[in-house]
Amino acid sequence: MNERKPTPGTASSASPAVARALDMLVYLAGRPGLVQAATLARDLGIPRSSAYHILTVLTDRGFVTYVPSEQAYGLGVASFEVGSAYLRHEPLERLARPILRTVASRLGQTAHLGILHGAETVYLLKERPPARAGTSTSHS
Repeated sequence: MNERKPTPGTASSASPAVARALDMLVYLAGRPGLVQAATLARDLGIPRSSAYHILTVLTDRGFVTYVPSEQAYGLGVASFEVGSAYLRHEPLERLARPILRTVASRLGQTAHLGILHGAETVYLLKERPPARAGTSTSHS
């Protein structure tokens, strides 16, 4: 799976706050645990005050959760819901199915579409080559 990395300091001039918020979400998604705001701001090259303002909005909307005992942030339930909605809409499968069908047909082999999830492969699609006419093997 292609892991997206936020690029510090590349916030869009049209909407830097939106770009920074998305960078924060991608950053948090790539971390195994909670992250303090100062670390997040430093790593992304965001002014600390801007980071806190954006984190407040993301927390209010449920995309980020704040754990007071650790004074740190992690992804919230709304982030999970958005990610889950992607799976319900199946855009990857819809885009890949005709390509996979062509590959299976040209190679005469079953083709699979999978994504990496940690050390595991999650298979999303399987396309078999079309049955060939007249390939029956009967003995008299």
